[in-house]
Amino acid sequence: MRTKATFLKSAFFWLTLFFVLVAAPLVLALVGHQEESRGFWIEFGVGLGFVGLAMMGLQFLLTARYSKIGFTFRAGQFVWVTLGNTPFKLQQHPFTISSSAEKKKIIRFTIKELGDFTSEISTMEPGTTAFVEGPYGNFTLSESTATHNIFITGGIGITPAMSILNTLRDRRDRRKITLIFGTPNRELTPFFEELKVLSAELNLEVVHVLEESDGDWDGETGFITEEILKKYTPEDFTSCEYFICGPPLMMNAVEPVISGWGVPVHKIHSERFNIV
Repeated sequence: MRTKATFLKSAFFWLTLFFVLVAAPLVLALVGHQEESRGFWIEFGVGLGFVGLAMMGLQFLLTARYSKIGFTFRAGQFVWVTLGNTPFKLQQHPFTISSSAEKKKIIRFTIKELGDFTSEISTMEPGTTAFVEGPYGNFTLSESTATHNIFITGGIGITPAMSILNTLRDRRDRRKITLIFGTPNRELTPFFEELKVLSAELNLEVVHVLEESDGDWDGETGFITEEILKKYTPEDFTSCEYFICGPPLMMNAVEPVISGWGVPVHKIHSERFNIV
């Protein structure tokens, strides 16, 4: 965890670098020797314009590096993460935040081991420096007039939905929500117990769809099909707002179904998890 003193030290470093590389050369160009073929006011105007552009960069620098020490995000957004002692690495990796946007001092990522980088994370020691760039994305719950919000997720695509659900819980928001969640089996279902708790705290119905199940499972099995979607969606399809997130195969199967019901485009929110 980077302390406030660390942020301030970093801010002064970037301010110094800015003045040395940008502001100082521009000021010298403004007051330096003038070519006789060009008048002072022409040089002054050009130089002042560049200084103005430089100050725009300085304003961004002050906001990002100095004033904006805290971090805020909207539930459902993602960030780019770089591990190590410098943010200037060629490798950045996108991860969706799964924690509540109301928890200002906590950022939780839920990461599935799919490649070298995600496998490396599990070996990291507590206290390892992580640089976070963002947040990005529009997979967020709007203040719409929809009477019912339907989340259709697959695998680790549940993470933005978890951020939204946790945020609604912390805000004591009782809007109607149905979560249809497809996973390979019970053991590979993330947040199984946490979703039970959220169901009791929210106006939330959770529908697990397991590709493989044992004899003790009495819920939905197989894949998320149109039949399953209709079973848990109100007859007036267009009264709902839909949030779809998961692997490409699931997205390719679900998106045409929702569109085919005549749901307006602005009521369908999609985010594909195909970047590792």
